[in-house]
Amino acid sequence: MTQWKSYSTEEQIHRTGLIVERFCELERTVNELLFCFIGPYTDAEDLIRLHLLDNSILSFASKIKLLQVIDRLKGTSHINRDELHRLLAIRNAFAHNVVGRNIEVEYVPSGLADTYFYIESIKGNGALLRVKRDDAYGEFLALCDSAAVRLAALHAAVRGVVADGI
Repeated sequence: MTQWKSYSTEEQIHRTGLIVERFCELERTVNELLFCFIGPYTDAEDLIRLHLLDNSILSFASKIKLLQVIDRLKGTSHINRDELHRLLAIRNAFAHNVVGRNIEVEYVPSGLADTYFYIESIKGNGALLRVKRDDAYGEFLALCDSAAVRLAALHAAVRGVVADGI
């Protein structure tokens, strides 16, 4: 994924902000979809929108489970659990890794050296995962676009609208 190669610390910081912001947008979409499905339209509306769906109360992983239930109840298969969990993992890795600290030199067979920034995270099995920031950035953008299409399709199904493209 050399298309995303960047040696600039400033660019890496910018990308971290972009990833965190895009993930927030994705979570707002998830919240709106969940709210649309619950649809209380009563005095409970503020409670659900402002409190129950707040990420300090209901984690993104829990929201993924709710999306899967809604997907099943609607008889659709729009939600890709692994895709959403990977987005969360990449977002967390970017949000919790200092840009300038994790740099490495990689020697390629030609004898040349390549320097890159990397991020680390702990996998579910306890193993350390180290990924080039540039590769993770490209993967995040692709997964985010795919998830947005899937969420839009499920949202359309919840609203009773036929969705295009999925």
